[in-house]
Amino acid sequence: MRNRDAMKKKRSIVVPLGVGIVVLLALVALGAWFYLQWQQKGEEPKTQSLTVIQLNTEELRKITYTDFQSTVTLRKKKGKWYRAKNPDFPLDQFQTENMVKAFSQITATSMIADPDSLPSYGLMNPMYMITLTDKRKNDTVVKIGNMAGASDYYLTADEGKTIYTVGSHLLGFLVFNEKDLLQKDLFPAISGATLKSITITRNGKNIDVCPNESAGDPEKLVTYGSELSTIRLDDCVNYHADKGQLKAYGLDEKSRKEVTAVYEDAQTREKRTHVFYMGKPFQEEGVEYVYMQMVGSKLIYKVYLSGVQKLVGR
Repeated sequence: MRNRDAMKKKRSIVVPLGVGIVVLLALVALGAWFYLQWQQKGEEPKTQSLTVIQLNTEELRKITYTDFQSTVTLRKKKGKWYRAKNPDFPLDQFQTENMVKAFSQITATSMIADPDSLPSYGLMNPMYMITLTDKRKNDTVVKIGNMAGASDYYLTADEGKTIYTVGSHLLGFLVFNEKDLLQKDLFPAISGATLKSITITRNGKNIDVCPNESAGDPEKLVTYGSELSTIRLDDCVNYHADKGQLKAYGLDEKSRKEVTAVYEDAQTREKRTHVFYMGKPFQEEGVEYVYMQMVGSKLIYKVYLSGVQKLVGR
């Protein structure tokens, strides 16, 4: 009898305990659900990108863009882009490919529902117009109008049937300044610490030679290296100089200085050689410059004379 009474007591305790655990779990689940609902209400709605244009960049053969003051037309031939008006211009291919990709694959931040008339968005007389032409001579015309809010612009690619807003970063791909379209030469990173030797000649005769740190004058080598570190090929004055024009810059064979710099590549630690020419110094608007040209290049640059006094011979 005593055993039966004990069993009944145990069952009476277990049943309420089991029910209590179930109820507790239910309350925890309900609380978690309410918390998630509250958290989601506090979140900003996520914006989805909208595809405006999705063209195959490999099939494009021409792009024309204008701000209605300046117009740039580029054509593609045999896998390379050229300026339509001047095929000899050394166009920056990397920059051009990025621009073509940006305008052939446009995504918008929003689409205007029930749009007003085009003048309301500045699309009747747009700020910019871009025309992409494929190999079948099909044109896709993109028009960009007024600002939409703090950083977006209104855009249409179907003559106003659909109006979108797009990020202002898209305008950064439209380059009108000729100098910014130019594919410049590269001048390596050389310093007093990495320059190993330098030879300067004119008309086949040595002007100065610093063979290496131990054999030559280490201080002179460091000075030359420091001057080389200041050279920036930012300002091109002639992008297609022929042989007959070189004398005007002091870059003809008899007049120019040929500089051969042997240096250590900072990344690979390998020895490399860079050869370039120094032309004549000149003054422009009170500032002194000197003409420079890289071996094998038709581009002529001007660099500040103050940074290359020893290279020039002053």
